Amino acid sequence: MNAERSRIERRLEVDAGEEWTATGAPLPKSMLADVQDVVTTVADLLSPEDIPDLRHSADFHAASAALASVSERLAHLLSGDGELVQQQIRGLHPFVDALVKTQAVRSAVEQARNTACIAAFNDVRDALRQLQSIRSVEQLVHKAAEAICTLGFDRSQIAWAEDGYWITERIFGTQEQAWLDELAEVGRADPQVLHSELYESELIRRRRPLLVSHARPDSPHVHRTFIKLGRVRSYVAAPLMTEGTVAGFIHADRYFQRCNVDEVDREILATFADGFGYLLQRTVLRERIEGLRTRLTTLTESMVRSDVGVLQDGATAGSSGLNWRPTLLAVGSVKLERLPKANLASTLTDREQDIIDLMAKGATNAEIARRLVISEGTAKWHVKNVLRKLNAANRAAAVSYWLRQNSR
Repeated sequence: MNAERSRIERRLEVDAGEEWTATGAPLPKSMLADVQDVVTTVADLLSPEDIPDLRHSADFHAASAALASVSERLAHLLSGDGELVQQQIRGLHPFVDALVKTQAVRSAVEQARNTACIAAFNDVRDALRQLQSIRSVEQLVHKAAEAICTLGFDRSQIAWAEDGYWITERIFGTQEQAWLDELAEVGRADPQVLHSELYESELIRRRRPLLVSHARPDSPHVHRTFIKLGRVRSYVAAPLMTEGTVAGFIHADRYFQRCNVDEVDREILATFADGFGYLLQRTVLRERIEGLRTRLTTLTESMVRSDVGVLQDGATAGSSGLNWRPTLLAVGSVKLERLPKANLASTLTDREQDIIDLMAKGATNAEIARRLVISEGTAKWHVKNVLRKLNAANRAAAVSYWLRQNSR
């Protein structure tokens, strides 16, 4: 862990947290050349300090703002309202030509931006189509984090909203995955409380996507650990809906591009989250049905073996003495059938009771994670909380206490 933690330390040393000037999708290189050509031409005609500098902001926002500024400046001079004297402008034709060219490039930039938006939403459709054939919830969540990074983002996080906590499931990036894996582990080891000031709490209440343009590590509205250790400048987030409730949320940014996210990014992620929520719900239902089918088959085989054994002993089928109790395992938001809560109702949350029910059946952390559709790290966190709340030294002691309390 020390070696892995040094990745966070090295990242903090390399990235001092300076602000970025670029925002949103980058401008195509060929179009950037046209914009720079117009800006350079106007700068030669006017005072260079009056012209926006595009050297560090090669995105649609910067290009549109620069062209709007140039166009306004030229129009102002040609309208006669400016203090430009005829002798100083060396004729009007260069200015008229520059204005015409500026307007043409400005129109082309807007058209390219609209085309890029359409292409981005088509990419969302393609990404969701690639996920449709996945039959495992665990694999679906795993692949969804990667799919988000085909939509213009380069980091994504999928997390659950559970028992008032932000539980990180996976963080994926197009680079430096070991650093991001450590970030996810930090998030699971010390989950963020979903208090009322947090932006994500508002996201859960309103069920709407959000754009955080300036994420500051000292703000009470953000997950301070992720903002600081992940060097987050801005991010977009969208609710993950299943069965009509917010099961969690998805985050994304453009960290490795050194670029802030914008409103278009927010809508792209929201569209993906909507479609992914339906896929997740369908896959949960499929796993639930397959689990019931498997357990029914096992139960039937067990009954047949028991009846055969009784008949071989000379007993009648009706006196076989079968004493079985079918247990319905839940996936996702469906709860486990559990023993009466007794006086532990105010001690353990519903999810923690799901956890100890599975512990009582001998399930390992990996099995608990698979059955409840959470990561193994999240399962370990829940087990630790159960042991702490029951004041138990180990799993066996916790299960023993739980069974004694519920047998009263």
